[in-house]
Amino acid sequence: MAEDRMMAARWRAGRAFLDALESQGVAPCSALWLFDRDGERWGLALVTPLVDTVGATEIYTTLFAAQDAGLLPEAPSIWDVSVHSPVVLDGLDLVTDGERDVEIGSRLARPSWIYFSRAVSAVDESAWRTFRRRAEAAAEEVVSSA
Repeated sequence: MAEDRMMAARWRAGRAFLDALESQGVAPCSALWLFDRDGERWGLALVTPLVDTVGATEIYTTLFAAQDAGLLPEAPSIWDVSVHSPVVLDGLDLVTDGERDVEIGSRLARPSWIYFSRAVSAVDESAWRTFRRRAEAAAEEVVSSA
């Protein structure tokens, strides 16, 4: 029962995080929770073609700045978010098409842990650049007011 409450809280936090991303115009094409068996940790996995165009480092840097500046909710921590290229995350189609757990490397995925899985579409890099600039400006404002 406690595990169900933890998953419900995790689910709500992830939903709020995804809603905030979507409000900024940078929603991923897929989002789901993964459980890393090796580290015994949960992680919110975001699948986006931005990984292939701007790179994971820029995405993480921007997400950290956005969260620090309050543009994204505090939970989940960006340390618990992973970004993946739709080309690289092998196995996601098995999770979305099936009714069973699927192992993706050391991570476990379950169909009930998926928020959505949309067809990969063209990346709106202008929306990403706008979000990045907004996050950087808001983070600078937070630092200068401290």
